[in-house]
Amino acid sequence: RYISVTGVQTCALPIYLHTRGWLNYNRTGQGLPLHGHGGSKISATYYINAPENCGDLILVDPRGGVDWEKGMDGINGTKHNRITPTTGTLVFFPSFMLHSVDTNRNSQPRISLTTDISTLSPSSIKYFSTLTKE
Repeated sequence: RYISVTGVQTCALPIYLHTRGWLNYNRTGQGLPLHGHGGSKISATYYINAPENCGDLILVDPRGGVDWEKGMDGINGTKHNRITPTTGTLVFFPSFMLHSVDTNRNSQPRISLTTDISTLSPSSIKYFSTLTKE
């Protein structure tokens, strides 16, 4: 409906592709250092098991001069945003966003499923559709 109302042509829209996914299993004392998911557009994490004190997700915007309007910790103008995971929660964030995970301080593991989503432009789709297999 949006496309018909706005007049946007569907051939101008990118196609979103699931490019990779993996399971994170973090035992007591484990966390993840600061990293990013370059090359993708959107990243997401679904928390399968997230007990209390299992390690917050810390999102850091790498763009200079950009601040979170108000972080989850209530501080305006911060460079990071802290998300406390809960079981059954799905978190989406731009893949360029640097992030880390605090140390799991619970006796139960923190288990999450993470995925990256990329786009394929209409011109790329057209190009790849012209290739022949040899």
